[in-house]
Amino acid sequence: MRASIIDIDELFDPSRVINNAEIMDKTRKFTDDGLYSPKIFGSINGNDIEYSCSCNDLHGQIFEGQICPECNSEVTKQRSIISRVGWIDTKDYKLIHPRMYKFISQYLGASRLKSYINKNMPIDVDGNIIVPDKKDLKPTIKDPMPECIGMGVTAFIENFDAILETFRVRNKDEKKNIYDFIRQNRSKLFITKIPVYSPRLRPVVVIKDKVITDPLNEKYVQILKLVSGLHSLEADRTPLAENAYINKIQSLLEEIDNFVILALNGKKGLIRNMVLGSRLNFSSRCVITPLPARRGALYPSGDEEADNASCDLDEIHMPYIVSLELFKLEVLNYLRVKRSISYFEAITIFNDAINNFNEEIYNFMSSYIGEGRYILLNRNPTIAIGSFLCMRITKIKPDISDVTMSIRNNILKFLSADYDGDVLNVYLLYLSEYMEEFQKFSPVNLVFSLNDGKFNTALNLDKDYALAVQTLLL
Repeated sequence: MRASIIDIDELFDPSRVINNAEIMDKTRKFTDDGLYSPKIFGSINGNDIEYSCSCNDLHGQIFEGQICPECNSEVTKQRSIISRVGWIDTKDYKLIHPRMYKFISQYLGASRLKSYINKNMPIDVDGNIIVPDKKDLKPTIKDPMPECIGMGVTAFIENFDAILETFRVRNKDEKKNIYDFIRQNRSKLFITKIPVYSPRLRPVVVIKDKVITDPLNEKYVQILKLVSGLHSLEADRTPLAENAYINKIQSLLEEIDNFVILALNGKKGLIRNMVLGSRLNFSSRCVITPLPARRGALYPSGDEEADNASCDLDEIHMPYIVSLELFKLEVLNYLRVKRSISYFEAITIFNDAINNFNEEIYNFMSSYIGEGRYILLNRNPTIAIGSFLCMRITKIKPDISDVTMSIRNNILKFLSADYDGDVLNVYLLYLSEYMEEFQKFSPVNLVFSLNDGKFNTALNLDKDYALAVQTLLL
């Protein structure tokens, strides 16, 4: 998975603006312009896919094709509810993109950036300013631009390019990659629109008169109150008042960003724990061993031409036991049709074949894979291109005691693997419509780097992968 910086202002949808900090109205219904607005997000009690008009006055498949009298739009199948985003509009008040804030903080230094924008200026949740002590504005570090201390978010944004160039000279080449990244994303640095995630990602429970919400909602409610207070300043639009509001909103944006990253990141995060950590059908895990250069080097078939054929980069030899599980449905169907027996009888034969080598089933599986059945090969964690490879099962090992999976030495670096007991994941690909996309990540198609078009050095055999090199000469 790769993360990128999105242009928040460019994605802004003015029809989905949230203005109301109140979640429910006096009739105990979600407010139309609130954090759970059915018009903005759809019904939180419905399915992920809905049929509705633009304003959601007409919703349900029964109204499909009808024109809504309120918004004059047709009732159609809408996109997934979980992808719908609401917006808080700060109008002409700019903020630092919460993701880009992390990179600016790395470049300038976290303490220095905080001292520049006075991020921790005291203000309560209703927007009442607490005048800070002067000592709170003193820098904790020696600063090359003391005039920037206490300038606030607005002045920091206005002077950002000058500040960045000053520190470019100071940092020299030490943080050049961060500087280049900030410059490349200069147009996305500052925002006036704040995205509000789908209610599916910040659930709410209503029990009689009590509303129990996700912690994210508390932060969104605070932002809404602060934005409302910011817009109502008018005559009292002093730098101190503006800074207090804007700094607090900026702080809450970072808290939301940190909350989301924490929920996604690490072993206990949603992606690793609930998605990649789940059990999948037609999958297995195997210890890897080296695959010789010739197909018949380990287990000769007696066919001299086939045994002397070279093994390609994308070939894999699979254990008999694992193949039984991967091709269980095909084997059961074969037994039922071939022998004219029930599925119950076929399952009995299949279960016996797990403990005792069944030559008939082995021959069927070998015939079934033909020139190769495609699988995805993976070693956690999945980070770089090549940590997921599209491979072909071209041979099934006939030795029931050999439970290892054999792969070519050259692809080890892609997977950050070696032969010290590393276990790789295998996912059988059944859906042909995804095959073309996955084949882009075949080792054969990665001979030339996707980054620069040059030979992919990941295919070089380093000294760490010289183990069993004698086997390659067989």
